[in-house]
Amino acid sequence: IFERKGVTLFLFSIYHESTTGLPSRGWWPNWEFGDNTCKNGGKIPSYMNRNYGQYFSNSKRECCKLWFPYDVKGCVGPTIGGSTKEFFVPNWMDFNCAKKLEKEMDDWELNDTFESLEECCEKRFSYAYATCCSAPGLGGCSVSTETLYFPRDGKCVEGSEGEMEPYELSFAEKSVRKCCNSNFWWVTLRKCCEDSGGC
Repeated sequence: IFERKGVTLFLFSIYHESTTGLPSRGWWPNWEFGDNTCKNGGKIPSYMNRNYGQYFSNSKRECCKLWFPYDVKGCVGPTIGGSTKEFFVPNWMDFNCAKKLEKEMDDWELNDTFESLEECCEKRFSYAYATCCSAPGLGGCSVSTETLYFPRDGKCVEGSEGEMEPYELSFAEKSVRKCCNSNFWWVTLRKCCEDSGGC
């Protein structure tokens, strides 16, 4: 019985030995007494202070999404009149992202929000990034206009980096010559350049 108490006392000291944390460290998960919310500052458990890179988030929402994904709404807490902040959420029916007010979201959507259209499309629809970014009414993603060359139909074709899908970008090069060398190594460079309109 004494050993069990010793173990219990040891665990209690690990989880409850606290130091005053600096508010600048960010938001941290508070599991104490089943609180299941995130705090900023106050008494921070010492194990979190020693591993602050693992436990601290830049916002309450980020902390709640990371540590309490099953109840983000409850963790974030009520807001007077509901939050009018807008976020991007995946629209799985149309394979793109939609913009919604936080107060109008379903609970499951609160667990999967993004600050920008680019982030939403990249994280949830990377296989159809350009299509996702072109969803009507959202202003599109900020895209690069750099010209790249990628393989298509046995030759290297020109395209704008911002309009390419991720799989196309993985094969793209900055010149026709590099594209031919990288992607059509079994064909002579001359043949590939001719088929591609010149190197």
